[in-house]
Amino acid sequence: METKRPGYLFIPCDLVNIPVSALRLGDLDLYRPMEIRPIEYCGQLASLVLSKIYSSTAPCMLVDILTDRFGLTDEVRAFVRKTNIPNLSTFMGKSVLDETEISYIGDYNGDASEKEVQQFVQTCDLVIHIGAFNNEINSGKHTLYNGLHPESLIIMNHENIIIGSTKFDVGFVPVLPKIVSNLNPSKLPQFTIPRMEHHIEETPSTAAITQSQLLSSLQKFIQPNDIVVDSIFISQ
Repeated sequence: METKRPGYLFIPCDLVNIPVSALRLGDLDLYRPMEIRPIEYCGQLASLVLSKIYSSTAPCMLVDILTDRFGLTDEVRAFVRKTNIPNLSTFMGKSVLDETEISYIGDYNGDASEKEVQQFVQTCDLVIHIGAFNNEINSGKHTLYNGLHPESLIIMNHENIIIGSTKFDVGFVPVLPKIVSNLNPSKLPQFTIPRMEHHIEETPSTAAITQSQLLSSLQKFIQPNDIVVDSIFISQ
């Protein structure tokens, strides 16, 4: 309940033939309210984040899956609209951002990203990672911050907020709304939103139909408002 992640129950294969007591089938209260820090403390953290944004020259925003899991999608989209900061999605953060916004750049997955996208992120002097969920798949095999100076990072999730080399023991749920509400657009830096071509790299293959060919065809075939039903096993 605190981490908003799936729970898995593994049952021994021979348990299906064993009688189980019904005494444990009563109601179980799993609700545990999150600890909320004092409003003043959250406001100070919000001001610290905003000061980093105001003093930057080339910021970008990386939005991740825990933004959605903790109900902050609307706040992040409002943040994007108010700042127009170039923004990107992680592998698992797809659909959190509004990809029709002019400031949307594309997907970023560390060394697994398109080279043009990775070069752009690595030239930013401030990278704000919102809703961070660090795992091998979601970070390009733990290369998400390659080429980035630690002091240029702001990392937020439900457990803590890291600004440069300083970790604050408070989650982003009470802080992000204050960042959005306290934002002063007149203090924002002037920056350029790059335009990415997003070419699909051709991978040498002897197969009759290659993955590169399939992806290129799908991009031309799929139209706005189409519904695509997919399975995670297709990517294996």
